[in-house]
Amino acid sequence: MEKAKDHQSRVVVPFTGYLHPQLPPEVEPPKQTTPLLTIAVLLFVAGLAIGGISVHQSTEFTQIEHLKAQAKQLSEVKKTLCN
Repeated sequence: MEKAKDHQSRVVVPFTGYLHPQLPPEVEPPKQTTPLLTIAVLLFVAGLAIGGISVHQSTEFTQIEHLKAQAKQLSEVKKTLCN
C-alpha cells in the first residue's frame, strides 16, 4: 500500500509553454494635502485682508481717527497755554 501512496503523490504536470505574466503590485499614490492646505491658507489671508479693509474704511474708524487728531491738537494747545 505504501507504494500506491508514493505513486499518487508524484504526479507531474506537463509544461505547456504558457507563462502567466507577473504584474507589479499596484502602489496607491500618496494623498497630497498641500494644494488643499494652500487654498485654505490663501482664503484665510484673503478674509483677513477684506476684513481689515472694511474696518479701515468704516465710518467709525474715520471718526475715531478724526477725534484722535483733535485730541492731539488740543493737547498741544494746552501745553502752549499752560506753560
